[in-house]
Amino acid sequence: MPQLHQIKFNDSLGRQVEISPVNGSGGNWHVYIDHYYIGQIFKRSGEWVCVPHNTEGIHGDDLQILADLVAAVMEKEKPR
Repeated sequence: MPQLHQIKFNDSLGRQVEISPVNGSGGNWHVYIDHYYIGQIFKRSGEWVCVPHNTEGIHGDDLQILADLVAAVMEKEKPR
């Protein structure tokens, strides 16, 4: 499995989005917007699960989009 360290980008509102794997968690990723913890994403039974920490300003659908981004990056980084 590829070892990703983090994904960073600015969203359409100019906020800094950071998705970072949690050390020793077996696949959990924390999501931050402007250095504020928003929630986590992880795989359960082969499906991405999104758990928002604070529903103000972001929703589960938003986290699902970020989970899809992580999955795409992981797929691209897979050794062939």
